[in-house]
Amino acid sequence: MALDLNIYDIIIAIINFLVLYIILNKILFKPLLNHISKRNEEIKNTIEENKKLRKQLEEEKSHNQLQYDKQKKEIQESIDMAKLKLKENYQELIKNAKEKENQIYKDNITRMKQEQTKIIKENKETISNLSIEIAEKILKNTIDENKLKEMTDKFIDEAIENEK
Repeated sequence: MALDLNIYDIIIAIINFLVLYIILNKILFKPLLNHISKRNEEIKNTIEENKKLRKQLEEEKSHNQLQYDKQKKEIQESIDMAKLKLKENYQELIKNAKEKENQIYKDNITRMKQEQTKIIKENKETISNLSIEIAEKILKNTIDENKLKEMTDKFIDEAIENEK
């Protein structure tokens, strides 16, 4: 069997092939290529949008992180200021309490000295009067009362001075 090819069959095959190619090109290949091209364009646009969104998200994240750090710093500064103010208030309270304590102590010392002076004066008068009475009874009015009182006061003053 030999291949029985004739030119007429070959030309018809070529024409059939060309017609089929033209029909497939119009109906199938062009719409398919157009669809693929559109899809590639959509994918490219989507990728670009994603890149833009990702960049925008990174910028927002960076901005938010800066705001967070700033607020955190402000909060820490507020806490530090509050601690410092609290420490100052504490020290002021301690200072005021010590000053009040010292004032009360000084007032008590002054009051005690006044009481001591008052008691000494009262005792001095009492002792003077008793001494005068005793001396009068002993001496039976031989010494002047004023002179005796002066001597008694002098004696008591010397005794007090020696005790101090």
